Amino acid sequence: MVKFIRRKNPDVRIIVWYWNPVDKCVGLDQFSDVDCEIWSFDEEDCARYGLKYNTQYYFNNVSLKTIQDKFDVFFVGGDKGRIKDLVDIKQKFDNLGISSYFHITPTGRKHEVYKEIYKERISYTKVLDYISESKAILDYISEKQSGLTLRPLEALFFRKKLITNDKTIVNRDFYRKENIFILGKDDIENLPQFLNTCKLAKR
Repeated sequence: MVKFIRRKNPDVRIIVWYWNPVDKCVGLDQFSDVDCEIWSFDEEDCARYGLKYNTQYYFNNVSLKTIQDKFDVFFVGGDKGRIKDLVDIKQKFDNLGISSYFHITPTGRKHEVYKEIYKERISYTKVLDYISESKAILDYISEKQSGLTLRPLEALFFRKKLITNDKTIVNRDFYRKENIFILGKDDIENLPQFLNTCKLAKR
């Protein structure tokens, strides 16, 4: 696609922006002979590969339906080598009496042991329906990932609580402990109380 754009528009500025970690996407070597800029949302990838940085973004014209909560926690995302961790997290939620809906789609080779767990891709409209039915959004970043994903922005825009394993989120200007629960840092036993405290702190 980048080569096609360059052929058709030899003088245009082309920016390739990585929305996922480099090691989970098209290799950087694919762009070695193309006149384009390489950017990323991931600060560590920018430092590691000499890329330009641009933060995650979201559109301010997206709205949610007003629906009564059906789940405490909602997760949507690809396997990306983290399905075992996600299944373990869901089990912990179940043990704590926390209702959750996990929509995990396969990426690459399916693991037979999880074949009953995998689901088909859904539209973003459907994702928004699930968000509207949930108290909180789960953000589970892959190993070695450092950039802000879409999930924290969805939580911000839609005033939902956020559960994440991204410990660096404490350095973000929007971090409030009343709104964001950090897996591996905050006491998991306090998660039900976190979810049932309805009022969000001002950001």
